[in-house]
Amino acid sequence: MLTWSFCLDVSFYPQFVRHATLILDQRRQGKTRKAIAQELDMTEYHMENPPRIVKLMEE
Repeated sequence: MLTWSFCLDVSFYPQFVRHATLILDQRRQGKTRKAIAQELDMTEYHMENPPRIVKLMEE
């Protein structure tokens, strides 16, 4: 009989979700999406959704 065991990490969030609040705060301080993306080693595309993500997390 062959058995498999595995561990599932249900608390894993993509990088842009983990940093959503930080991104939103930096945008409010006037930093550009491009500058924030470079600091966090992410793409500018990831900078578009943090306001919605933070709102969902707060609700």
